[in-house]
Amino acid sequence: MKKNLTIISFGAFLFLASPVFSQENGGPEENFATMKSEITSSLSDEKYILDQTISCVSSAVNQESIRKCQDVKRAGMDKIQEKNRQRKREHLQNELKKLDEKDSKAANKK
Repeated sequence: MKKNLTIISFGAFLFLASPVFSQENGGPEENFATMKSEITSSLSDEKYILDQTISCVSSAVNQESIRKCQDVKRAGMDKIQEKNRQRKREHLQNELKKLDEKDSKAANKK
């Protein structure tokens, strides 16, 4: 379970760190604050799911109950991953739009 949390957390960090290095989105401080907020939110969501899973497993009476707890955890983590993927898609679309605008301006100057 800790291994999954570490992998997910590291993936979230990599996903959310990419906007920090882009100067077009504002200054590095603004990007850092956004990245920090998004990572904190994602980790809080993961922590909530893990806390719920711990509670569920602690109250489980048999193996089937534990499997259900794990299924609920997996579904929750999948939702978080999808939310992170959607944020990444939106970020990439915004970056592409900015690049297209720069290309358009450059073409107009010629």
